[in-house]
Amino acid sequence: MYTEKKLCQEATVNQLIKRKEVLLNKINGLMTFIMGTVTKGRYSICGQRKCSCRDKTNPKLHGPYNDLRYRGGDKTGSIFLTEEKMPIAEKLVQEYADIREILKEISCINLELFRRKEFKYLES
Repeated sequence: MYTEKKLCQEATVNQLIKRKEVLLNKINGLMTFIMGTVTKGRYSICGQRKCSCRDKTNPKLHGPYNDLRYRGGDKTGSIFLTEEKMPIAEKLVQEYADIREILKEISCINLELFRRKEFKYLES
């Protein structure tokens, strides 16, 4: 992976271009993703004032709950995850993490091509 500056600098232009092509093809396969995190085993306090979860000395919290905390546009939110939804949510969140890593590597490659004045490889 060309995420380290030294690796980018040591690679030939052809090696950088080939790696970038591989990464772009890889990113095309990751178009089902969610920008978020999966939280497992969360306990919470409800909104009822006289519930045992609000007891000052011995609170009995509600849970454990699993949820997906996400960011969609300029809004954030969460979705309760059933056992059925949990592995799907984990996969979607992992694909977002994978895309971020791929984008870091492509950026490193593009930066090195820019430094070498290989502008023709940076045009769309």
